[in-house]
Amino acid sequence: MKRFGLVVLGLVLVGVGAPPVGSQQGGGSKVSTSYDKPEGAELLAGPSRYEWQRPDRVIGLLAVREGEKIADIGAGMGYFTNSLSQLVGATGRIYAVETDARLVRYLERENEGHFFDNTVVVQATDGDLGLPTDGTLDLVLAVNTWHRFGKRGPALDSVRRALKPGGRFVIVDWHDGEIPIAPPVEERLSLSTLIAEMKGDGWTVTTNSRLLKYQYLVIFTPPAP
Repeated sequence: MKRFGLVVLGLVLVGVGAPPVGSQQGGGSKVSTSYDKPEGAELLAGPSRYEWQRPDRVIGLLAVREGEKIADIGAGMGYFTNSLSQLVGATGRIYAVETDARLVRYLERENEGHFFDNTVVVQATDGDLGLPTDGTLDLVLAVNTWHRFGKRGPALDSVRRALKPGGRFVIVDWHDGEIPIAPPVEERLSLSTLIAEMKGDGWTVTTNSRLLKYQYLVIFTPPAP
């Protein structure tokens, strides 16, 4: 793990807590081929993403407080990480988690000299997120990422060990249906499947939001120890 700073990439977005434009792809055993196409990369990394991702509203819904400890799973190029880092302040901690070694290298290389002391980048694997195991995190966020894990069971165990009692696991992922910017339908994780998996493992749904056009946003709390 290394400390890093996230620079604004290409465009400063207007809005409270609006983060820099970047890719929010987590690694994992399944890679969406649509992300490799030029038009897909433009949609995910370009200014049009703000219109459908609504990062200001997502972060507003999370009500992040100063001093909190948060993990951003699938941090990509820092789309949400930068704003989270600023919101938790010097007394907080952000873990920017990536399974894609290329993105880890990008974060470490491109952001040299722009350090945020409260942020560390974590090289994860499909089954091990590399999160703290002492139950101290307030929030774990996974945007456009959870469907990409081929081993969600071990990854979920990692999240459970990291969260404090009453902590929140926030999953933002793709709806079914025709979505031009989404991975193929067969690679997505439907809302009903996600909720069934999580409830089957003892997690509780506290929020099921319709905030976003193309994605569901669900907040879970972990089972009692």
